[in-house]
Amino acid sequence: MPKCKICSDKFEPKFFLQKYCDKLDCKVKWSIQESNRIKEKQAKEKKKIWNKEKIVIREKLKSLSDWNNDLQKEINSIIRTIDAQHPCISSQRDLGKSFDCGHLFSRGSNPHIRYHLFNMFAQSVHDNQHKSGNPLEFVNGIELTFGTEIKDYCLSLKGLPTLKLTIDEIKEKIPIARSILKWLKLQDRKFTIEERISLRKEFNKKIGIYESIT
Repeated sequence: MPKCKICSDKFEPKFFLQKYCDKLDCKVKWSIQESNRIKEKQAKEKKKIWNKEKIVIREKLKSLSDWNNDLQKEINSIIRTIDAQHPCISSQRDLGKSFDCGHLFSRGSNPHIRYHLFNMFAQSVHDNQHKSGNPLEFVNGIELTFGTEIKDYCLSLKGLPTLKLTIDEIKEKIPIARSILKWLKLQDRKFTIEERISLRKEFNKKIGIYESIT
């Protein structure tokens, strides 16, 4: 015989899956509990629906600048993952656990190459935020790490044409960038100097904003 979920006494059920005995007190308490469970479930469903609606509303209210920042965040993470465990591009010191994605040419002055993977390298917080990117040593660091050819190519990026992406185009790039980041994290290893170059070429092409170098 089953036990009453309220008083724990054994009872003989009168219908399938009966959870409570015939005592009036148990019937009332079970009824209240069931009512509360239903209300709680309904509240959770309403919250779930509202959260989905908020996402839709938030996305509708996003400006072009907001979408640019969303894509930038994903691409910055790609660079930090590719360059992780290597020295800071400008100081050549250990990056540590917390570090930035530094831009050779700043996003504000050069928005047309803000997403170019050869304009971005892992950089210490100190050099990126407190030394304004340490531009001279940034260039020297690229040459020291990757050679003169890559340095010259990186410097040539400033001459690329104006970039004009629509909100819809940016929205198409974000899931691509996220899939790249997911793949990189699954590798869970330090990439070689050669891989840091080849991955930048490959992902520039995959993201589809810039053509990769030959």
